[in-house]
Amino acid sequence: MPFHARCRLTAFLVATLSPLVAQTQTHGQIVGEVTDTSCIVWTRTSQPCLVSVRYATNVALAGATETIQMPALAARDDTIRISLTGLTPGTQYYYRVRLSMTFGQGGVLGPIGSFRTAPAPAALAQVRFAFSGDTNDKAQFGIFSAIAAEQPDFFLNLGDFPYCDGAVTLQDYWLEHATIRDEPQLQLLTNDVPWIFTWDDHEVSNNWDAAMSPALVANGAQGFRDWTPLPDGPNDIWRRLRFGKGMELFVLDTRRYRDLNAALPSPQKTMLGQAQLQWLQQALLDSDAIWKVVATSVPTFYGGVDSWDGFVHERQQLLDFLLASDLHNVVFLAADQHIAAIRELRCGLLELQTGPLAQFLGSNTYRREPEQRWHGTVRNFAVITVDPTVTPCTLRTTFFDQNGAVLREHVAEAIDAPARLTVRSDVPEGGFVLADGPHLVRDEGLNATRERLRPGSYRLLGRDLAYGSGGPASLDLEVPSGADVRVAMAYEDVPGANPVLFADHFDAPFGAAAGWNVVDLGSDGPSSWLVCDRTLTQRSNIGGASPVYGGTLALAGDAAWTDITLRARCYEQDNDSCGVVFRFVNALNYYRVRFDNERQLVQLTRFVNGVATVLAERTALPGYVPMWWFQITVAAIGDHLRVWQDGELLFDVHDAAHAHGRIGLYSWASQWVAFDDVVVRQGDATGLGRTPFFSADFANGSLAGFQIVDQGTASGPSQWSVQDGEVRQDANIEDGDGSRTGLPKLGTLLLAPSLLADQELRVRLRNDDNDAIGVVLRYQSPSNYYRFSMDAQRHYRRLVKVVGGQWTTLWEADDDFPPEVWQQVSFSACGDRLRVGLNGMTLCDVRDTSLTLGRAGLYCWASQGARFDDLLVQAPPRPRAVTAAIATAGQTRLELCGPESAGSLYLLALSAATAPGIPLASLQPGDPRVWGLDRDVFFELCLTPNPLLLGFGGVVDADGRATATVLWPPVVSQLLGGATLYAGGITFDTQSSTWGELFPTVPLTIPR
Repeated sequence: MPFHARCRLTAFLVATLSPLVAQTQTHGQIVGEVTDTSCIVWTRTSQPCLVSVRYATNVALAGATETIQMPALAARDDTIRISLTGLTPGTQYYYRVRLSMTFGQGGVLGPIGSFRTAPAPAALAQVRFAFSGDTNDKAQFGIFSAIAAEQPDFFLNLGDFPYCDGAVTLQDYWLEHATIRDEPQLQLLTNDVPWIFTWDDHEVSNNWDAAMSPALVANGAQGFRDWTPLPDGPNDIWRRLRFGKGMELFVLDTRRYRDLNAALPSPQKTMLGQAQLQWLQQALLDSDAIWKVVATSVPTFYGGVDSWDGFVHERQQLLDFLLASDLHNVVFLAADQHIAAIRELRCGLLELQTGPLAQFLGSNTYRREPEQRWHGTVRNFAVITVDPTVTPCTLRTTFFDQNGAVLREHVAEAIDAPARLTVRSDVPEGGFVLADGPHLVRDEGLNATRERLRPGSYRLLGRDLAYGSGGPASLDLEVPSGADVRVAMAYEDVPGANPVLFADHFDAPFGAAAGWNVVDLGSDGPSSWLVCDRTLTQRSNIGGASPVYGGTLALAGDAAWTDITLRARCYEQDNDSCGVVFRFVNALNYYRVRFDNERQLVQLTRFVNGVATVLAERTALPGYVPMWWFQITVAAIGDHLRVWQDGELLFDVHDAAHAHGRIGLYSWASQWVAFDDVVVRQGDATGLGRTPFFSADFANGSLAGFQIVDQGTASGPSQWSVQDGEVRQDANIEDGDGSRTGLPKLGTLLLAPSLLADQELRVRLRNDDNDAIGVVLRYQSPSNYYRFSMDAQRHYRRLVKVVGGQWTTLWEADDDFPPEVWQQVSFSACGDRLRVGLNGMTLCDVRDTSLTLGRAGLYCWASQGARFDDLLVQAPPRPRAVTAAIATAGQTRLELCGPESAGSLYLLALSAATAPGIPLASLQPGDPRVWGLDRDVFFELCLTPNPLLLGFGGVVDADGRATATVLWPPVVSQLLGGATLYAGGITFDTQSSTWGELFPTVPLTIPR
């Protein structure tokens, strides 16, 4: 600074201080924007003065370098940012701030702080950082001490720091920052841990978007810049920071450029703005870091219209870019919703959500399956460690609560080539879970595809259907890097019973829904139907003067349909009306099932020439749980109309007004509703189709035949009763063990009368408390039984056994249940096979021989408000055959499983047909099974032995497993490369000399 300018500045500072007092740092100090060679030091002074920073690589600051003195001015609330440059990468530094009134060596020295520079861009050095967001409740600031105890290299603040709602002037915003930053525990953290900042909405005002007052935005933005160590420049929020070879961080500005949250989806609607989106795409392409970590502040799929969910076209553009560019190891970090979560998204991204640091707690109802592996609803932060010194480079995430206790750990390994997964079912209601591996995948439908699957060991768990046959057997899979994995699952013995008339799982590309016709009945439209994230969504608030009329419909099917069973899943993020229509003749004549949460009702309504008549309704009860999937089933057979919600029969009426028509989906005044898995079958497809041993819907108000067993020693006895057609248990009976790790959790049991060996229990249950609830099987005595339970407070789902009084965990997962939500649990025991399902999806499939028979029953522990209904004990589902093909360079490994064929001979074959095989009727005249397969000469000619098939065992082993490897000689690849063959098989029972089951066929692509 020139001498004359320094003289004017000194004169100004002296003139503004009267009387002259010693200067202090009022809110500690922060180091931000740490790179390998630079950083920014921020502080605030008690009055305008000159500020400089001394720094060195030793704590005594011997031989320290000092920056030039810069003024902290009242125009910036006495704050100042000073850059340190020319630093050495990967080095620990110490610093002190000096405050003085004049140029020179005098003044007041602040406390010694420290920071570590980032590794050099090519360095194979470990990086460890903490992140979270949402800070307002100062009573919870002990969490900052827990963060400091982890000694991270830096802390990434993901926004909502502080909450400035209600601020108007720049001085108001300054005051909000000053108030949140004056806590000693926070200042101790900022003294020695660098911070990287981004913002969300509350730094200006709640749900800040394009409608926000420009004056508020300007004042909020200025206050945020004044109080944080941000870099100077027009794009001070969106930026990139490199931390060695292992990681590069891309920080986004999800607020300043966004359009209206509530605007209808369109390709022009933006959150990032075109310039920032293009920058992000190019920056990701240019980066050669192993892990690319994107800080978005708001979640990608789980947050409603104020998050990426409200900007679906732009989100899809980004996801399509990542896929087309073959970018791997991309991780998104988010906060905002006041929950912690680990999500492995369908598109292949890993999303890690944290928060709140110090704010009210969110709810797990924000989740939308299938991608969420874990969630936590306590105050929390997470620490990520990227270690490029190991191969493959790992990204380890550890979630901590506000006291520093570990909540959950997740480890991801960097991949060069992800695998690809395709699962095909022979029925549209089929589904699966790919569990116990590095990537959690759940899906339903005829075909499911994942373009990016992490290599590793998995267990494929098929879904059991609520009607008819059981689900596919479990199959263990080893998935190599870059493999193409194709799985075929069998369900049907006799194809054609209740034939499928229509099915749509909305797996089509993002955009308009093919095969659906939209009819807007409300005058305040238009509607906005859109296939997004493999669901059909409606995103406008179109309604009308009354929910009885109006709204919007998406219609499909044939006007000639008469007797049908319709199933559809629905997810409502608003609280108004949604549902289905059936026997739709025209806009004046149809039936409608309407679920409304705000008005607390469910209705079955008939429309005849535009006149609405309510045929049946339930009132004073929630129509659904917002932000939670539920299933609707309608059976219209003649004049008999029945409606179920999540397996509970709601309405059973007769009405002959309409005999035929189409089906459709319905939305009224719902800003966000989604539908999925729409299936229409001919006739009544609601029967279970298995032998019932025992059933109870508790409509008679009696527990006759049941036995109560109280094992808990505290807060007893139990209080089992029947109220309003459901079983309730209202005592807090438990055994005094409040830990998560304790297995007994002795509470109370309600046992059904039948003593059985092989059995399946199905029941609807909910818990209005947050402790343990579940079911038991093969109960013999208080010291011998199997039990499945879920606990919302301790965040577990658990299958355990007690044998001779000794407790053992057979399976456990870090998940639970949403309180006050009805769910369907199935628990089956078939031989040594124990299988648990929740809402149709299989959770676990384990084997244990300890207990061979016993009673089924209900269980709760420490739960005041446990509720059960529609209990059914029946023959267990039969495990069906599964075939998997795992293709790598030059070969394809076949994995087959058919537990019912254990010990049988089997043959394998290749075919040129899409549905090859041998109809059993042609092999065994009179066989009642009819296979929907074409007689395939090529299939028969190449039945094993086959020169392309190696490792053919000839006999299905005791677990029902069989394997073989298809080798593709170079000559085959040269002649037929790119062509598709199909692999399948058939079993033979030597004792009865009969052909058994067919292994479903999978397509094999001959490598080029």
